[in-house]
Amino acid sequence: ALSPLLAAMAGTSQQALRVVHLYRAVIRDLQPYTTNRWMWFAEKEKIRARFEANRNMTDPMQIETTLRSGEAEFQKWRHPDPYTTPYLFGGSRYMRNPPMPADGSISMAFDFGREAGTWDPRDTPATGHHH
Repeated sequence: ALSPLLAAMAGTSQQALRVVHLYRAVIRDLQPYTTNRWMWFAEKEKIRARFEANRNMTDPMQIETTLRSGEAEFQKWRHPDPYTTPYLFGGSRYMRNPPMPADGSISMAFDFGREAGTWDPRDTPATGHHH
């Protein structure tokens, strides 16, 4: 079993990590609410001031209570349709044009419109001639 001091230190390091994750999540979620970058900077400074006001807390129970309160407030005000970068998972361009597999597991059909069995593999779309 951990000593109370080590348990408190482990708890506060986990709490510190949760605070960082919460701060980053709040800042990321702020983007869809703001109409321009200057408004985003102003709101970001207000949020930073709220986090800084609690920076010097030392009691793990008080930290946990404040952290849970902040996480609950974030969930309450979270944007219902957050901005997603188009090329990341969930974005409008995610996997729109995926690269062809290098192992050749997908073959191109150059015989579109021809009857089955009339295509020669030596035919190429560029030459267009048949053997």
